Amino acid sequence: MAPIPIPLDPELARAAGIQLRKGEDAFRENSSTIILPSKDAAFLNPVQEFNRDLSTLVIRTWANRNDEQKRKKWDERRARRDAKIKAGTWTKEPPATRAGKRRKLEHANGEVSAEATNSIPDEAVKDDTPANEAEGEEASNEAHYIPFKFTVLEALAATGLRSIRYAKEIPNLRWVLANDLSSSAVAAMKRNLALNFPAGRPIEEWKPDPNNPTTSTVAATVAATKAAKAAALKSSAAPTQADSSAALTSDQVTELEEAAANGDTEANQTLVAWRRSGAQIASPPKQDADAPKSSTPAAVLAPTASTSTAPAPVLAPASASASASPSAPRTYSQAETDRRKALEAEGINPNCKVRPNEGDAIVLQYMHRDPLKRFHVVDLDPYGSASSFIDGAVQAVADGGLLCVTCTDLAILAGNNYPEKCFSQYGGVNVRSEFSHEAALRLVLHTIATSASRYSRYITPLLSLSIDFYLRVFVEVRTSPVETKRTASQTGLVHVCAQCQDFHPQPFGKVSESVNEKRGTTFMKYGGSPGLAAGPECKECGSRMQTAGPMWLGHIHDTDFCRRVLAELDEDPLRFHTAARIKGMVTLAANEVEDALFYFTPSKMAGLFHCENPTLKTVVSSLLQAGFQVSRSHCAPGSLKTTATRAQCFDFFRSWVAKRAPIMWSNVKAGSPTRRLMGKEEARKELLAKFVVEGEGAEGKETER
Repeated sequence: MAPIPIPLDPELARAAGIQLRKGEDAFRENSSTIILPSKDAAFLNPVQEFNRDLSTLVIRTWANRNDEQKRKKWDERRARRDAKIKAGTWTKEPPATRAGKRRKLEHANGEVSAEATNSIPDEAVKDDTPANEAEGEEASNEAHYIPFKFTVLEALAATGLRSIRYAKEIPNLRWVLANDLSSSAVAAMKRNLALNFPAGRPIEEWKPDPNNPTTSTVAATVAATKAAKAAALKSSAAPTQADSSAALTSDQVTELEEAAANGDTEANQTLVAWRRSGAQIASPPKQDADAPKSSTPAAVLAPTASTSTAPAPVLAPASASASASPSAPRTYSQAETDRRKALEAEGINPNCKVRPNEGDAIVLQYMHRDPLKRFHVVDLDPYGSASSFIDGAVQAVADGGLLCVTCTDLAILAGNNYPEKCFSQYGGVNVRSEFSHEAALRLVLHTIATSASRYSRYITPLLSLSIDFYLRVFVEVRTSPVETKRTASQTGLVHVCAQCQDFHPQPFGKVSESVNEKRGTTFMKYGGSPGLAAGPECKECGSRMQTAGPMWLGHIHDTDFCRRVLAELDEDPLRFHTAARIKGMVTLAANEVEDALFYFTPSKMAGLFHCENPTLKTVVSSLLQAGFQVSRSHCAPGSLKTTATRAQCFDFFRSWVAKRAPIMWSNVKAGSPTRRLMGKEEARKELLAKFVVEGEGAEGKETER
């Protein structure tokens, strides 16, 4: 059962300026604060804070990697241009020519052509950028590097917590579209946006300070709050205790109350003295319409004492350039102007990067199939299965974009009680096995890969994790008719023994490299299935074989990307509450043996042999000395992945039984899989000899069979 989320203390929420209605609570997660009805607090699900932390980190890493690649290409173009200028052969192309080339590249044959597979469009929708900025961006692209900016779609946003965190914690984010079908959810989302990005306040004040990430402590936040309140009291010329009989405006009373709640003794004494004097609240002084309004620093939206041990971020002070008037007025399209006015009407800052939307997630994704309207990142986190959203998602994500998918229906994906439901949703079935959680990951990847291949797109899994009660996968989607042909060789069936769990993969196709001797060129040759990998009975124990799949048979992680994620995390380990667990899970994923299809658990295999369980050190050292690769698996505690086949792992246990852990055959039934497995001992004597069991020489006596 998931733990109950802990709300902010009402006094702390009030001190932070959060207005709660009856039956509501405020909850804070990392940089964001949301309000929920107390009865719906269970839907916040703090267990998935790890999911949100991991997603934020992965998207940051992905964006930084793309920015590096874009910067590298810009440097190369700049170097070629400088070389041409030096040689006197460079001529500047007119803007119309550059725009025509870009449109031709993006709309070739109605799809993004293969030439554009390595580039991601900088804009998903054209109406969000000021007109004067859009005109100047192309001109300045040659002289100055423009960082990679991207858009995000959260198709099932609910309270908007994830989108708010993305907007606050991911740099270079252009905007995120937070969608939900429920009108009540969208109303709650808008209220949370107004709480985190209020109108009438500079948007820069609501960003964590990027130059001071490690000193963002609760004490610093409290100090910033007190300093802001002190400045507010001073600027408003509130009366002191000596002049407590003077009239106070309602704003001054509110400021004094909030300052007193934050521990300001002088403000508390002034407020008490004013109340004792019996003075009435005065009307605020009229201000000239042409006079500039005074800017009152607002309180930091964070509790003075966090319910979590992780620190809250320090807010960056508004820069001088932010307050200065721009040299040229910003102009927007009519659609963008209307959108900004609608946000202000809801009390939301028009510069807020979160755009609330009410609509059907599937329809919304199909509306963004056009290459110029696609999102760079599509995030699917439904309650249950994501299968119905995947077809639209692989079309709505930009070329080279990131697709993030969560599935919480592990009873269907990782079990064999509902094979008909699993097949109808994911196009494959699982079987009862110790590696069912990794098989579930591969079923989800298979669904994404086959959905993408229908549109000449292919996937590259970056990170795939089995976490608690759900799965989370991050895949990169690109367009290439040639690479799509490899999908058949990366998917297939897996034949699994019902008793000993021995498995044999059977891919649907194969890829081989051929050489044209006449031309001296190489090309890829694609063929059909190499044939049945196993018969109806297991070759190891004689039990019946079961069939799982179709499922993804390729790699489930990108090792280089996983290491980038770890490097990004190490730059600021205090940024996330669940940083320790993220580091552990991603480290295991980065070090997993890529060529191993499934994991095995030595303790369960020892139970199959009815023998003493060897230590992990013994198993790993024996497999390494035999020439195999070995690593831990993130899916299950005590599990291992190795390039050794299941039959070769059985050989180790036969050697272990013969040299260190004799079996009490009186406890083994006749005809059991254990007797059939040990019956291969003589036939595989040469293979057994290569396993060096730790502590050889202290052999026990085996009882008679």
